Amino acid sequence: MIEPNERTYTTSQSADAEFVTWIRDGDGEANLDDAALEVVIRPYPRGHDRLTVDAAGDEQGQVQWGITAEQSKKLGQGLYRIIIRRSDRGELLHRGTLDIAA
Repeated sequence: MIEPNERTYTTSQSADAEFVTWIRDGDGEANLDDAALEVVIRPYPRGHDRLTVDAAGDEQGQVQWGITAEQSKKLGQGLYRIIIRRSDRGELLHRGTLDIAA
């Protein structure tokens, strides 16, 4: 079973941003090579989903995802809660905070 951890990601409205995080289970492993992953972004601390983007995982548990400058502008400056989950079954893998600056 994977224990969700927390992390803060920072970007600005003026540039595309790519992010990387590592997902681990209790044994320090998580093969996400064939997993369908998504990142859900919603206003912090509560709110409805504002944006969902695809993410890619590998056999080592590394997850890569990103948002464009256009997406950041639509979201607006501020703090957002992010959730990385398996899109096929909704399993929560990671929680974090996205900080979008002007």
